Amino acid sequence: MEKFSFDAAFNHFHRTEGPKGFVWKFFLTYMVLMGIYYTVFGGLFLSSYLPFVGTVIDGGEPDPAQMMSQIGVFLGIALLAAPVFLIIYAMLEASALRRYIRKEGFSIGLGGDEWRIVGVYLLWFVFSILAYLAMMIAMLAIFIPIGLISGGGDNAGAAIGGGILAFFLIIALICLMVFLGIRFSAASAVTMRDRKVSFLKAWGATKGRFWPMFGAFLLIYVIVYLVQMAVQTVFMFIIMGGMMSNIEQLETIDDPSELIEMMMNPVLLIGILMLVIAQVAVTAFMHYGFLGVTSKVALTDPRWSGRVDETAVVFE
Repeated sequence: MEKFSFDAAFNHFHRTEGPKGFVWKFFLTYMVLMGIYYTVFGGLFLSSYLPFVGTVIDGGEPDPAQMMSQIGVFLGIALLAAPVFLIIYAMLEASALRRYIRKEGFSIGLGGDEWRIVGVYLLWFVFSILAYLAMMIAMLAIFIPIGLISGGGDNAGAAIGGGILAFFLIIALICLMVFLGIRFSAASAVTMRDRKVSFLKAWGATKGRFWPMFGAFLLIYVIVYLVQMAVQTVFMFIIMGGMMSNIEQLETIDDPSELIEMMMNPVLLIGILMLVIAQVAVTAFMHYGFLGVTSKVALTDPRWSGRVDETAVVFE
């Protein structure tokens, strides 16, 4: 069994064996599914805001009853968007993990693998809520004594010292969250490997591997961040150019419909569309790269027997 290392983790995304043509199929499908998702729900969210935009442009104040109604619409869209996003994300993640873990060709669907990944997401949600509550309790335990010691600001030295202590404790809490996030990051990969929902097993699989994983994640993120900055810079010039071409019209707009018509500028729309496509492509690379790291963890886990066909199967 190959030993786990920073090099093995970072480069797993392009060293994986299996049928050819996976990467371009995965990226194309990623962009199509996410593009449809953002277009549909972005349009729904935008439409829920338009009544407020028109009222504000006309110089009026939104009716409270109308505001409550629109807030209800907004929340309804959000409640629908969240599970749809999780399902699409699970489909894409399962597709990549099948490639990494089982060396299969590209496939997209909604079966046992995908529902198990959704199960991992739900466990992540529970874990995040518990971690957030623990962090809030810890912060209250820090700030309340500091406030009492400083006497509401009368004791300047105690207040400054307490503030410095609070700052470092908050940094420590953030570092703890990063540590726990990385230690459990292989949950989806272990789940795909064992064909059953596994969350706590990720802790054992990542034991002694934190720093190579941290380095691989960080390098992938830095690459993605630099590419994103370059993409945003290029397309912001295109978008700003489209807006500046209508700057004189913007100053004389009285009718909300005129604002909407101005936003339909072809240069502006094409620039926004190309920016969204580029951002989704970069996000797809980051997702694929991160899964390469976690799948390498799962495959080189010394606690794993390697007999995938003998493991229990659930949600089938």
